[in-house]
Amino acid sequence: MKTPVKSKLLINLMIGPKQISSSFLLLFLCISYFSYSQTGSSSFPFTTLGQARNVTGSGIYYFNLSGTTFSTYVNNGWVLIASDYGSTPGVLPKTATLSNSQRGILKPGILAALTSTNLIKVSTSDGNVNDSTNSIALISRMVHDSSLNLGKNDIALNSGWVGSGIYASSVKGAGATGTSVSLGAHLDSCIFWPDGDGSGFHWISSGGYHREKWSTTGEAPSTVAFALWVQAPSSTLPITIASFDGNLLSNNTIQLNWTTSTELNSHYFIVQKSSDGNQWSDLTQINAQGNSNSLVNYGAMDYNPSNGNNYYRLEEVDLDGAITYSKIVVVAYASETAPSIFPNPTHGIAYLKGNHLGNIRVFSLTGQDITSMVKQQKQSDNLIQLDFASVAKGIYFIKGANYLVKEVVE
Repeated sequence: MKTPVKSKLLINLMIGPKQISSSFLLLFLCISYFSYSQTGSSSFPFTTLGQARNVTGSGIYYFNLSGTTFSTYVNNGWVLIASDYGSTPGVLPKTATLSNSQRGILKPGILAALTSTNLIKVSTSDGNVNDSTNSIALISRMVHDSSLNLGKNDIALNSGWVGSGIYASSVKGAGATGTSVSLGAHLDSCIFWPDGDGSGFHWISSGGYHREKWSTTGEAPSTVAFALWVQAPSSTLPITIASFDGNLLSNNTIQLNWTTSTELNSHYFIVQKSSDGNQWSDLTQINAQGNSNSLVNYGAMDYNPSNGNNYYRLEEVDLDGAITYSKIVVVAYASETAPSIFPNPTHGIAYLKGNHLGNIRVFSLTGQDITSMVKQQKQSDNLIQLDFASVAKGIYFIKGANYLVKEVVE
């Protein structure tokens, strides 16, 4: 499986004389990502079925089709939706996490999201069956969780299957004579049942003809797996985001910037915000360029960042209504009331006032630790007297566990 391309982690502790003297200690954490096409990873799933068409090789890939999420095995562009093997029949377990090493089928709600499918394929692991069809009617059945072959009424419907396996013709079920649905009409129970066809392809997971490829051999060996696949036309993202980052400014606002390198029929961006990376709300909407092959810069502001992690992503909406999402930028903002020091400037005695003063150390402007030269006397839990009589005139910094304040000695 492909992995996200490149990430950058920046940590800045914003401490300066003016910022320190304010009532905030700002901690900035920004994770910015590049190469924004979906990769099919768990963090950046495919947002269209057609993106899986570009997969070469095989592995488990993740999908988010307009909010319908699942993971399944993909092999050279074919997306697995049902898998069956073994000698014991039984209804296929419905799942949202399918692999090629388990019995199961994707849940009906997931099948309903596969509307962009233009090909269905059925195969066996020994290669004896490897047939596909572009029948709109059969694709509709798959989407609606209905069996693909239920006897003589479906002979014409299934005549369009084509394949390379030595038993490819058996998938057509041309000899079907019955119309029974007694073993189930949904895909988890019955995928193929050309009732009455003594040489047809039977895949009835719930029982009866569990996994028969042809009448002369009957039940397939337990080591042979049956698989149902779908495929959609290849699709690429209509927009390429070259960069996306966030910056915490000194006025406690967050600035978001992103750049696109290509755009095709893009309509607008919705900047979305979250406090946990799962539940999202819209922050603002920015109109997109539309069509471009050069760099286009965009920006947005969050004037009310939450205390803690602030998650941001871009929802890009095309002119046709299709939606894609960027990767996520995280900006962490921590505010804590810093101690105050007075008088400032001082001619000798100063007082440090605040909560959680802790172990105090004093540094010169050049970074020399002069703590031993400044006498400290605790007045109360929230007030400490500092005596700078033994130090030269200049600028000094009083540092605690999570704060830094400046004092000027005259």
